[in-house]
Amino acid sequence: MAALTLLTALISIVTAISVLWLNPRRLANQAFSLLSIVQAIWLLCVHMAIHHGSMGDETDVARLEFWLRGNAAVVALIPWTLTIMRDAIVGCKLSALLRHPGWILAAAVMIWLCFQPSFLSERDNLESGRGMAYWIYSGFLIGCFLMCLLGIYRTLPNTKGIRRVELQCIGLTTGCAALIIASMNALGNILDFRALNRSTVAWAFAAYIVM
Repeated sequence: MAALTLLTALISIVTAISVLWLNPRRLANQAFSLLSIVQAIWLLCVHMAIHHGSMGDETDVARLEFWLRGNAAVVALIPWTLTIMRDAIVGCKLSALLRHPGWILAAAVMIWLCFQPSFLSERDNLESGRGMAYWIYSGFLIGCFLMCLLGIYRTLPNTKGIRRVELQCIGLTTGCAALIIASMNALGNILDFRALNRSTVAWAFAAYIVM
């Protein structure tokens, strides 16, 4: 799983650079590259959490906790960057792309929740222990991704040509993958079934293959 995580992060970085290189002045390319970089950072945080969590008795609990909180904080930025990408694809100007106070506030609230004491519970097994802040965060995150998908779906009838194709292939694929990943993480923690949590990297990898 660690190898797949690093591979997917590498694909994200290469994709971001390639898309930006093809047309660095196009806002849609810039927005997609930003989203890919955020995903790459998330995957690197996941890799570090896996690394520290697999050390057995030598696990540094403080470092493991940092990477668990850190990867969740990075994910909190994805709804905002996904919305920026949607607006860039449909042709919004740069000034309009930055006017998303609701999404900025949502990201700030979720990041704040990530670093609350109750985000991770007091259970001995830090990897599976989650507290109230985590469940509020997860519900909020899933709701944000549902709103992103709804926004993309409502935008589709008003777009044509390459913009419509980009929204379908990139916007919907990314949004669906993000919703599935957030849901798998939450479900894995509810059931204490680690395989569901580990499958999130495979979903991210599959999304890039589909795109």
